[in-house]
Amino acid sequence: MILILTGVVLISAVISLGLAFLLMQRYSREVQATIKPQFDEVRVLVSEVQTLLEEVRPQISHANSLMAQMGVQPRQIKTAERYMAEDVIEKYPEAKAILSMISPRTAEYFEENPDILLEMAERWGPRIKILMGEAGESAGARRPHPFLREE
Repeated sequence: MILILTGVVLISAVISLGLAFLLMQRYSREVQATIKPQFDEVRVLVSEVQTLLEEVRPQISHANSLMAQMGVQPRQIKTAERYMAEDVIEKYPEAKAILSMISPRTAEYFEENPDILLEMAERWGPRIKILMGEAGESAGARRPHPFLREE
């Protein structure tokens, strides 16, 4: 019984493969005739795109170089600011010591990122001067405290 089923399966597989081969032989020319014009259209389209790309390539290159130049100046400025901040920290170690006493974490951060020091000085410098009484409407004038009255 198993031998008969195996034979039937084998014969049906051979017949299926034979029919598939015959169908491929018969219809392959029709399939090729149908697909060939579409392949030709795709080839023409690809060559047109390549031609257009070659015409535009100089403009793309010019645009890339302009964008690269725009990024150079800010990088140079950032590098100069970093060097200046490093020089300030080296020249005035007492500022670093004071900052370490006030906030060791901030001092450590400034050591790792000296370029941020100039930004912070710009933002906080006027406030610190006011707190220390060095800033005012004029160099020597101070505003009186609102709760203290001199009589």
